[in-house]
Amino acid sequence: MTLKRLKGLDKFRGILPLPFLIIAFFYMRDKFVLGSMTIERLVDLAGLISILMGEAIRAVAIAAGSRGVRNGNEETKTRRLLVSGAYAYTRNPRYLGNFFICLGFAAVFSNLYLAVVSVLGFWLITYAVVASEEKFLSKTFEAEYDKYRETVPRFFLSFKSNQYKAIPWEKWSWKRFFRKEQNTYSTVLLLWCACELVKEIKIKGAFDVWFYLIGIFSACIIVQWFILTKWKKGWLDSGNG
Repeated sequence: MTLKRLKGLDKFRGILPLPFLIIAFFYMRDKFVLGSMTIERLVDLAGLISILMGEAIRAVAIAAGSRGVRNGNEETKTRRLLVSGAYAYTRNPRYLGNFFICLGFAAVFSNLYLAVVSVLGFWLITYAVVASEEKFLSKTFEAEYDKYRETVPRFFLSFKSNQYKAIPWEKWSWKRFFRKEQNTYSTVLLLWCACELVKEIKIKGAFDVWFYLIGIFSACIIVQWFILTKWKKGWLDSGNG
């Protein structure tokens, strides 16, 4: 794949899970497939935990990770490969986070076959994008990247000691987090809320406390998005944070 095409793919890497989630949204079952409303909601909460775990992994990779080159859409003049922080544990922490997010939604779908297809489809697309990025990195950094690739696993976390974990983590940057991640976490949480609200309507056909709690949570997400979107532009341009 050419560098130009790689740059095109990279622009959409933060929303790779969304097509699968939207498709699943329209094909959710209209009954409690796990036997009862209580079990269904426990599984939904487990799904939310997985989603939050995935977002936390992405946040650490973005806000507490060092600045450097990871793909063809980034500046290469510094010739610095990103290997410290979360990238010392896995070569693709953001994609690992995306996988947990997709896995969390699989629990919410209430449709085993659709969940499996969605997770596998997302994984295959992610694999293709990562393979393209690795070609670019190998060509750009040559032996430096080859050594890093041999030491740190592609997707899953490795807690074995390696030279990259000895590199100090950079200070957490809220600017980097909100600049790159605000739209992603807001969209993902709103999709989870939408799934829950639709399930309440399709399955129960009535509004209860859970429905209103999810509704309030959705409203809070939307409000924070508008406030931060308006506020962060001036803050990002300032010298604070």
